[in-house]
Amino acid sequence: MKKLIILIVGISIIGAIAWWALMSGVRTSAHSYEALERETDTYIAATFLPGADGNPVRNELNRMLGESLSDILSETERLERARRGLVLLDELERQIDAIGETKSSLDARLTALDEELAYIPSLLSGDRRRLREHVERLYVIADDIRGLSCRANYHTSQIFDRIITDGGVLTVEHITFLNGQIPQIETQFDERTNLYAELESIESALGILYKDLLASSQAFPLSLFAE
Repeated sequence: MKKLIILIVGISIIGAIAWWALMSGVRTSAHSYEALERETDTYIAATFLPGADGNPVRNELNRMLGESLSDILSETERLERARRGLVLLDELERQIDAIGETKSSLDARLTALDEELAYIPSLLSGDRRRLREHVERLYVIADDIRGLSCRANYHTSQIFDRIITDGGVLTVEHITFLNGQIPQIETQFDERTNLYAELESIESALGILYKDLLASSQAFPLSLFAE
């Protein structure tokens, strides 16, 4: 009898330890999902920023570009606009670089979550798989946006450089060259517009998924007794 009691107590202790470990994992995963959602929001915001309508750097750059191509400016005024435009392009490049920096933070957080939940194999595995798929798609979209943004900035820098090289004169040759670039610029604009629309769609889907993951992870202990 004494051995039986010891055995029962031992089993109870082991069960309690296992239960505590499981519940600790659930609580930890809830906090981790919240942290991961914040990292995702930061990454998406960084991806939107370079091309956002409310971005003061982008808005001033567009104004400098438009004014530098205006025929009502003097050569000195056009040179000032071109030089200011190059400064703004440097600032915009730093914003684009920040997309890659926030991606590293997000990827590290996602990997940490995968490792953390590896001890709970079946818990929310379907949602976690969809989360990984959404984030991977997010990476692809953001990389495409970065590529198109860098290309657009390069073409813009060429315009400013040409104006500076020509001493502020807007030559006929330069205007002819720019007119020939319009179809390509329009195509790139449409591509970026479509990518931003898809980015918004992914952002919405991730928002819903994070809510489901957080709610499910918090409800998990009770669900064990639902039967």
